[in-house]
Amino acid sequence: MNRLPVNIFFPKRSKEAGIHSLARDSRLKLVGNIIFLSLLLPMFLVSAPAEARTKPPLSELLAASEYLAEGEIPEDRSSAAGMTPVYVATDGDDSNSGLSPSTPKKHLGAAIEYANANPAVPFVIYLRGGTYYRPALYEYLMIERGDLMITAYPGEEVTIRPDIWPANPTSWGEEVLFHSYYPGHNITICNLTLEGWSTPFVFGTQFDQPPLENLVIKNIRAREFRKRGPTFISELFSANYVTEGYFSGREFDPLDPGIKYQIEGLIFSDISIEGVDMPTNIGDEDDANVKGLRITGVEVYNDPQPTGSTAVNGFAVVNCHNVLIDNCRVENIEGDGIDAKSFRVCVINTLLSGIGRNGVKFWHGGEVINSVIYDADAGAAFVIEEGPCRMINSILMKKGDGYAGTYAWGEPTAEKFEVANSIFIDLDHTFYVGTPDLRSRNSLYFNMPGGLYSGLVSAVNVAALNEFPACSDNISGGPLLVNPEGGDFRASYASPCRDNGGNTGILLPSFDFYGNPRKRGRRPDIGPVEAADPVFISRADYDGDGDSDIAVYRDSTGLWAARGITRLYFGKTADIPIPADYDGDGTSEVGIYRRITGLWAIRGISRFYFGTVNDLPIPADYDGDGRLEHALFRESNGLWIIRGISRFYYGRRGDYPVPGDYDNDGSTEPGIFRPAEAGGLWAIKGISRFYFGGNDDIPVPGKFAGGRSQAGIFRPSTGLWALRGGARCYLGTVTDIPIRGDGDGDGSDEMGIFRPDRGLWVLRGITRVYFGKTGDIPIIR
Repeated sequence: MNRLPVNIFFPKRSKEAGIHSLARDSRLKLVGNIIFLSLLLPMFLVSAPAEARTKPPLSELLAASEYLAEGEIPEDRSSAAGMTPVYVATDGDDSNSGLSPSTPKKHLGAAIEYANANPAVPFVIYLRGGTYYRPALYEYLMIERGDLMITAYPGEEVTIRPDIWPANPTSWGEEVLFHSYYPGHNITICNLTLEGWSTPFVFGTQFDQPPLENLVIKNIRAREFRKRGPTFISELFSANYVTEGYFSGREFDPLDPGIKYQIEGLIFSDISIEGVDMPTNIGDEDDANVKGLRITGVEVYNDPQPTGSTAVNGFAVVNCHNVLIDNCRVENIEGDGIDAKSFRVCVINTLLSGIGRNGVKFWHGGEVINSVIYDADAGAAFVIEEGPCRMINSILMKKGDGYAGTYAWGEPTAEKFEVANSIFIDLDHTFYVGTPDLRSRNSLYFNMPGGLYSGLVSAVNVAALNEFPACSDNISGGPLLVNPEGGDFRASYASPCRDNGGNTGILLPSFDFYGNPRKRGRRPDIGPVEAADPVFISRADYDGDGDSDIAVYRDSTGLWAARGITRLYFGKTADIPIPADYDGDGTSEVGIYRRITGLWAIRGISRFYFGTVNDLPIPADYDGDGRLEHALFRESNGLWIIRGISRFYYGRRGDYPVPGDYDNDGSTEPGIFRPAEAGGLWAIKGISRFYFGGNDDIPVPGKFAGGRSQAGIFRPSTGLWALRGGARCYLGTVTDIPIRGDGDGDGSDEMGIFRPDRGLWVLRGITRVYFGKTGDIPIIR
């Protein structure tokens, strides 16, 4: 299988930005152009810069979990503040003190020896930029203390190799870089590239010792793994194997009062691993291994592997308690993608693809949220030995012979199997359930010729499934995903996944796969990525006559059609149409923004890259010079970027951008609408703050009386249109898309709707026509 086009290495955490600015308070102008910001077409597997995904705060991740709570997952509080520096440089000398940049040591091993000899002093070992080769002298050197950080010097790149590079190791000492069997606390290893190792990290204490506490391994790139021979495996991390196991010969019990863990508080964060057999091997079944484990932002890239060994898994997590795996990617693993023989395990915002055996295996229950299990080859794609289990806003896809999944296969259980807002597609056989408590709601099932469920609950199709007491509102039919075979799982605009999820009686995440907010104007979407409700900013004129022209963009084919004017093809599935007058000639040009890559393409004018999948295009004349600027709003953190002019924060996650000329001075002011705040907060930068609307409303600002922009809302539940300080009327239904445009050329916008299932256009008091078909995107400007 080809590598799926995703690049989310070292994602940056979003700022909790309120309504404030970090740049100059520039005056901004908006020319006519309607930006269909609602088209937050689900962008799932994408090639994008480092900020393509935004990690939700740990508190929000835990709030989405039914099984984990605050305080049970460690937080990264590592810092070099207050630590004594020890410097290492490739041109240093181990006889140096290492205590100043001018007297560095030459080898990392010498610096660790010095730190071990002074355990009462907190040390940070800074490696200056360059490539280091560890000599045999330090092969078996252990970290025998806590309060230690090992990191590249800020702003410099460091690679560490064994001195046998590029040969294969012949002993354990040659294949391991960092290891510690000693009880300590607060050890951090970060900001390094590791090459030529078989197992760079081996940590864990013996049963008769206290645990190692607060171990953080982050911002690591590991590649070019080496092995002693074909019977050995490569790993990023291995827990130490104990000489006498507490649970030897019996089942792990996390509530056992005599339990002692090897590690309490272990974090792997923002790590890229290439060409490894087994990324994390926490696999000692005779002992308690880790209490409080977080694997976050870890990406594993392998070439296609044979279907094979159950001993070579992606994340092997055995005898652990309280485990969070979030914002990760595991591609092409010979065994299981995640093998969690542990208690209280939650997998969030994670992709597993090209898996040789089970995509995810829970031995003692768990949760899968906002995640994808794709192309698991042998056995079952999703295996749950014991319950309970939840699968929320996720995708299970592409599984040939064998069950799609199994739940309590060996021994029936009364524990629940809850499926909500999820997609099951291209699965040749049923999902076996060994419980009568199946709860499937608002999920989509497609291309399952063997039936949906078998076992203690049998359902051959959606109609049969919805007859069960705890099952309802499940749907069938194609989900209209963009290109699953090519690794693109985004739903097109016409997808039945949009606004068909459930939001009552289910614990749902407040964020989607990309860290963007789950919009709940009516209902959440089915699947991992959320699409927002429509937001319109202004209008467009395709023939230069001064009127807004009725036009559609057909997401599935890239068709542009302006009624009575033109018909052409430009763009492809999931592009956001951004027509506007880009050259100042009085007519709107065809243009698209491709969130998958940040591409801006204006037909006949320009083509460039600007933005990420988290960004929404909001082009306008932002500096009042009569020319349009390209601009973006990052919905994950409220960042505004006006190309070539400024960057500032105004708003926060969950806000809608509503820029406009609110003071009629010919320039645009940035603005946000915050539906989650009671009364519907509008904040116009440098001008005003007021409340208008509510949580279920769609903001539709426009020049409804000519001149200045005016706040307006559309309430889908009732069809209410309301203009602040102006008209109120009822026009439209819950499935309609609000539009507004100058239909008669008088300089004022009219309220309107587009009914996507019939292609009906209504501009209040002006026109009522049919143009377009189901799935078309209205681009009247």
